[in-house]
Parts: sequence; C-alpha cells; structure tokens
Amino acid sequence: MAGIIALRDFPAGVCSVLSPRPCPAVTHRELPELIELERLIDAGGSHLEARVICAVQSGERRFPVYAIALGNPDKEVPAVGFFGGVHGLERIGSAIVIAYMHSLVMRLQWDKLLHRQLESLRLVFMPIVNPAGMWQGTRANPNGVDLMRNAPLDSSEAVPFLIGGHRLSSALPWYRGPLHGPLEAESDALCQVVADELLARDFSIALDCHSGFGINDRIWFPYAHTARPIAHLPEMHALKEIFDQTNTNHRYIIEHRLQRVLRRHVAWFDFLTRAACSYPRWLPTGAERERHQERALALWYRTGGT
Repeated sequence: MAGIIALRDFPAGVCSVLSPRPCPAVTHRELPELIELERLIDAGGSHLEARVICAVQSGERRFPVYAIALGNPDKEVPAVGFFGGVHGLERIGSAIVIAYMHSLVMRLQWDKLLHRQLESLRLVFMPIVNPAGMWQGTRANPNGVDLMRNAPLDSSEAVPFLIGGHRLSSALPWYRGPLHGPLEAESDALCQVVADELLARDFSIALDCHSGFGINDRIWFPYAHTARPIAHLPEMHALKEIFDQTNTNHRYIIEHRLQRVLRRHVAWFDFLTRAACSYPRWLPTGAERERHQERALALWYRTGGT
C-alpha cells in the first residue's frame, strides 16, 4: 500500500472531459469486482458521482475505468483519493477499496456524523484502474505495460535490471512502454482524476492499494525516481505521529522504501479521511515542521528505515 500527501505546489496535468456512466458497448460479466462496483454505484444513488474516465479493450471485451466521488466538490475543501487494481494480478487492492466504499454507502443511510464530515471533505475512488489486466489475470494491461512504471520520468539513479522498469519488450515483466510514447489509457485516466480531484486542492492524500508483501503490513510513501527525501517529508512524519498516537496497537510499518500491503485497513482508511478533514490542526509549520524534518530523516533515511 502506498500513500502520498499532495499539496497545491505539486504540478497538475491536463484534465480532459469525463464521460458519464454508462459506457456504451462495455461487456464485463466475467469480472466480479466490476459487477460489485456497479452494484455499489447503483446503491449509492445520488450520494455518488460516478464517471467512466475511459474504456479499455481486451480482445472483444471492453471494460470501463470508473472514478467515483462523494462529498463536497468545492476545491477549497481537502480530499482523499483511494486507488486499487493498478496491477491486474493484485485483486486484493481493488477488493479492499470496494469494501471500504461499501461501508461508506451503507453508512450514508444512517450515519449523521459521516454526512457532517462529507460537508467539508471530498472522497475519490478508482478501485479498478486496470480492469482488462484483472480480467486477463496479468500484472500488466493488455498492451503488456506495467502501469506502475508507465511514466515519462526516468530515474536519476541506477535501478535494478528489469524490475526497475525497462523498454526492451512487452513480453518481459515491468515493461514501461515505448520510449516517447503516450501514456497508456489507464495511466492517463488516473492522472486526469488525480490532477482534477486532488492536486487542484490545498491539501489532499492519495492512497494506492496493492497486494501484501511479506508478513508485515507496510505503508510506503513513494518518490520513485530518486532516493532524495521528498519535499513533504515533515508532513509525512507528522501524519505518522498522529496515527501512532491515536492507534497505539496498529500493525503497520510506515517507511519510505518500496513495500506494499493490503490486509486489515478500514481503521487506516477512516484515519486518513479524518486526518484530511482536520489537516489544519496537525499539519506542522515553522519550527515544528523543522523538528518533523529532522526526526523523519533520522527515522527513514539515516538509519535505513524501520
């Protein structure tokens, strides 16, 4: 599982027009996650804003890539984005995002406090970024591209052979796509939603959910093209600190290295929504921000992480 705090000084991409549901000529009866997602969209009714960002092809089948939002659309309020299914093999990422969506949709029927929270918060979901890859049972999309490595940005440092991403052949795993080629449709859809719903705000958090790694649940905050500390390292440390303080018995390892996790996470998801909604109360400034910077460097960089 990976999380990113996004603030307005991050560059935003170009947003294209989003198409309303339904997407014509989409057939996906063999993909239960997509069927469940559409059931949730119907159950959420007017509380949800469901859009088909694009449709992708696998053989004769076409699959919609959905973005679902709820809460206040005003760009002045903070937002949290939940993403899953970037790798088609890692179905649990989609499953946990859909499960959290299900919890919210059911609570909308009776939870007054949730309605109050959504007056000052925006929640965005893309549970199945790579539906055709999920249907095929492949990590990559139907073009053989690993969407997690499909970016025009190259690493400024040496990366492991193949696994760090390559442009040799789509027949090999971790293929990035052709040099100077356009983003894959799924990657472009993801960037559109992030730019429109998250980066356009003063404060947002993005959570990208992947399958488990090892025996420990891990939360990784990424900066894949360099090992240098991220610009918002103090904010990440402050977020970790308030999570540790309010969830003393949690099982997560929060670190800067490439680790992924998905197991028991409703409390973590709820924490992120509350933290985003109340960010002015904990986001560090001035000397406090410098203190978090030093503690974060000591925890995650000078000692090699947890």
